[in-house]
Amino acid sequence: MASSTATPAASNDEGTRIRPSLNSPAWMRIPCTSVSRAEEFYSQVFGWKFMKTNPAYPNDKLLVFSIPGSALMGALTRVDPDLTPEVGPDDKKVRGIVVYLMVEDVETTLEKVAGAGGKVVQEKTTEGEHTELGSFMDTEENLVGVLRWLI
Repeated sequence: MASSTATPAASNDEGTRIRPSLNSPAWMRIPCTSVSRAEEFYSQVFGWKFMKTNPAYPNDKLLVFSIPGSALMGALTRVDPDLTPEVGPDDKKVRGIVVYLMVEDVETTLEKVAGAGGKVVQEKTTEGEHTELGSFMDTEENLVGVLRWLI
């Protein structure tokens, strides 16, 4: 496991930061009941690189990863096995990976979602000093996130 602190941009093999383009997948959240077990699985199967986060996010609860040569990053996030970590209609709650799309403006994007027939699930919020994010259900009831990095 790498010992660096996570930054909101992946790096290529030469260490150059790669930023995702607007409206492309930039981040995904993978719910798990054991962060260490999921880390071992994804590193063995796909070669993903994991990095320590800052003390506000203990590694047993959240562990950031990057995919070598890709701008896409994400996090393994610990969830209670008895709870459903994602939202959905009450009779259709499911656990699953949430993909976040890079956008220029979270609030404007969520307004467009509502105007196009989607349902805003999480209004714009700020995560620390580094990320603005929100989420919505598309017209097919898929949960999708949007984010903008502040740094």
